[in-house]
Amino acid sequence: PGQIDAIVPDNATGLVKLTVRNSSGSNSVNVLVEAAVPAIFTQDQSGAGPASAQNASNASTLVTGSNPLRAGDYVSLYLTGLGATTNQGDLDWANQQPTVTIGGRPCAVSYAGRAPGYKGLDQINCQVPTGLTSDSGAQIIVYSGTRGSNVATVAVQ
Repeated sequence: PGQIDAIVPDNATGLVKLTVRNSSGSNSVNVLVEAAVPAIFTQDQSGAGPASAQNASNASTLVTGSNPLRAGDYVSLYLTGLGATTNQGDLDWANQQPTVTIGGRPCAVSYAGRAPGYKGLDQINCQVPTGLTSDSGAQIIVYSGTRGSNVATVAVQ
């Protein structure tokens, strides 16, 4: 009763009128829709702390302190807010290519777009950079256009 989950249409931009209707009536507000505003999902759903990320290099297991990422591993990061997509080869690729940093170093993005089979869930696959020091809470940030995401963490070794 206190939350509405919705997917913003790809063609919505700028100041857009949002109307909510129920049996008690309706209410409208104006919301600003930008091309992309990335937000990383976290394991405890708070928006802080360990990211919802899987180590694609070892059977897609959750990245934790006991299952850290290593240089060269591929990580699948789950988030929302990558914006409009274009379908190419059965995948919905983000029109605006994001960048990712882990511990301040670039994580080479190989895919960014919708998580296959899930509307409203975005996925970025990137390769963990070399030169990271062992850290159970290395900061991971996604940038898209002029917007940066919340700061989450991943364990690296």
